Amino acid sequence: MIPNNDNHEDDADAPNFSGTSATSSEEVSGPELTPEESSQPETGSEQMPVSSEESTPTEATSEESLAADNSTQETPAPDAASTINPSISQDAAGGYPSNDPQHLWTLREGSLTPEEEKKDKRQYAIVVTVLVIIALVVGAAVLMVLSDPSRLRDANSSPSERPTSVWTEPKTGNESQGSNQSPDPASSATSSPEEIAAQNPIASRYAELAQEKGWSMTDGDVVPTVYDNVRSALLATPSLPANTGEAIGPEDAPVRVQVFSDYLCHYCQKLHDESMQTLEDLANSGDIRLEFYHFTIFAANGSDLAAQAAHAAGLQGRFWEYSDALFTQGALTTNAQGQQVVNEDALTSIATQLGLDLEKFKSDMNSEETKNYVAGQTAFASSMGMQSTPGIIVNGTYISGAYPTQTILNVIDLERELLKEFPLSEQKATRP
Repeated sequence: MIPNNDNHEDDADAPNFSGTSATSSEEVSGPELTPEESSQPETGSEQMPVSSEESTPTEATSEESLAADNSTQETPAPDAASTINPSISQDAAGGYPSNDPQHLWTLREGSLTPEEEKKDKRQYAIVVTVLVIIALVVGAAVLMVLSDPSRLRDANSSPSERPTSVWTEPKTGNESQGSNQSPDPASSATSSPEEIAAQNPIASRYAELAQEKGWSMTDGDVVPTVYDNVRSALLATPSLPANTGEAIGPEDAPVRVQVFSDYLCHYCQKLHDESMQTLEDLANSGDIRLEFYHFTIFAANGSDLAAQAAHAAGLQGRFWEYSDALFTQGALTTNAQGQQVVNEDALTSIATQLGLDLEKFKSDMNSEETKNYVAGQTAFASSMGMQSTPGIIVNGTYISGAYPTQTILNVIDLERELLKEFPLSEQKATRP
């Protein structure tokens, strides 16, 4: 259902938030999240050939003594370097020509003049120094990347650099280029732009409206929308139940904004810090319906427990305050393996700060109903093809990553404009 997922279903069923558990996510090394993983470039190194030790043949004093020696001794083995490279021949002194390209490494011990030895030592020192400098530069670059991933992207990142925390291997093709369009069975690779536009009038009008407003998809002013059949499936998903605390704003608001997030996701925190208050204000004013979904891709480090705590706070009407505290204060501790994991005492401490009923909070946090609710939401996100956090669905447009607040607001504006020409009922009814 979500863009770049080849196996999306056209008919979306109601999400099962209290049923089966979510598919397990891959284990991560720690809660301080990083974007797609950075690969250290491979560096080649020259191997220094090791020459064999050789003995200087005993010089014969006369032809007679040489003949006598040959009668009792075996012929000496050929020089090792000559065996490896027959084109290299010994000179009269038993060494190798100084103009040979392998001179530095193949000269036999004792065959160099003092001046040549000094020259060779200087050359060797230069080579070692250069290799050390290269190693230091590469090491420094790797440390800078691993120590602070946020340096690589800022709030104005382009769509092709959108920041997400990926829990599986990143997709290639359209997704890597920032495109949110999903494959449409009715639109083959040979379809012309005119044919695609005719098959997807809503998506086509979305692009026209963006162009009329002077918004560029390449520069990240807005993101592309999905094909019309995928849009209808996204719109058909039901709203969160009224008795949960994870939703604010009118249920019949013209625009619904669904946020899929993980409390241990670095870019989810970026989205929270930069955009969530603006979205909450829009919801409280009745302009949008804002829904928060727990997509616990870092459950191995306890993000599922943090989600359960937030849901338990929501059952006492304090979800948004508790969620804000999780992002701003955190609830982490270091375990025996040196990993940062969610600490239950820290979760209880936040509940105390908010004045919650602690007995009810702890009971709700650890109840099977709450565990199934959180697991069901994660399974729901996975079933739609989501593979990273944060993710935002604005009516029928999917935003993957922590885009700037203005980009999200522009998408909301386009979706509101679309409703004037394509009523919600018509958009939901669209099928291939």
